[in-house]
Amino acid sequence: MHSAPFDNFIMSVIVLNTITMALESYNQSEFKDNMLKLANTIFAIIFNIEMILKLISDRDKYFALKWNLFDMFIVITADISICLSVFGSGSDEIKNAITVFRVLRILRIARLLRK
Repeated sequence: MHSAPFDNFIMSVIVLNTITMALESYNQSEFKDNMLKLANTIFAIIFNIEMILKLISDRDKYFALKWNLFDMFIVITADISICLSVFGSGSDEIKNAITVFRVLRILRIARLLRK
C-alpha cells in the first residue's frame, strides 16, 4: 500500500498511539487503564493491517526496505506484549517484558522523523 492518504492516516495513528502511551500514569483508575488497553489493542490491529497490506502489495520487495523490517519488528513486539498481558501470569518478569516491549513501540515515532 503506497498512497499519500494511507501514509498520512498511518502517521496520524502513530501520533495518537504515542499520545495515548504518554497518558498512562501511576495508580491510574481502572477505567483509564481499561480505556488505554482498548486503545492499545485498536492501534495494534491497525498496525497489523498496515503490515499485512504492505506484505501483500510489495511481496518480496517488502523485505528489501529496512524501515519495513523495523515496522514489522515493532508490530510483532506489540503483539507479543498484548499476548503477555492477556495470557501472562502477572509475574514481575512478565510485567518487565511488557514494559520493554512498550518502550520499543515508542521507537515507531522515528518513522515520523523520516518523513
